[in-house]
Amino acid sequence: ISSPNPMPLTSYTSIDEATPAMTTDQEIVPYGDEGGLPRFVIVEKKAVINGNDIRDAHAVSRSGSQNEYQITFSLKPDAAVRFGDWTGRNINNYIAVMLDKRVQSAAYIKTQIFDSAEITGRFSKQVAEDIALSLSSGFLPVTMTVVERRKIGN
Repeated sequence: ISSPNPMPLTSYTSIDEATPAMTTDQEIVPYGDEGGLPRFVIVEKKAVINGNDIRDAHAVSRSGSQNEYQITFSLKPDAAVRFGDWTGRNINNYIAVMLDKRVQSAAYIKTQIFDSAEITGRFSKQVAEDIALSLSSGFLPVTMTVVERRKIGN
């Protein structure tokens, strides 16, 4: 939830600062950690698409530079219709990529998006790979616990 592009993404320095701007269909989540300063953003509680809707996602470098990666992704057919409808109504607004109740990335919507899209920016290879992995991981409805650790090999 933010002013549209070209305004920067609306963020807050604390949950208390963000709370008055939030409605009951929204929640406050952490976003980034620039220079040790936490930031928070307001997002809709209901996701437009989730990991189960992603067909695949990859980190790609168009220039070959280590700090100019983007993330490409494609959607399953029913999700593509939903996403196309939503993005068509939200051109120039922001969309957030979330994992574990934390915004990993936020970008503005340049055009209506259906089957596939690219999240552009100047991501490092590692950050782009992490976001792509987050997108393609799907929804894990269980909590995982390490039961046993063993060293295999030498």
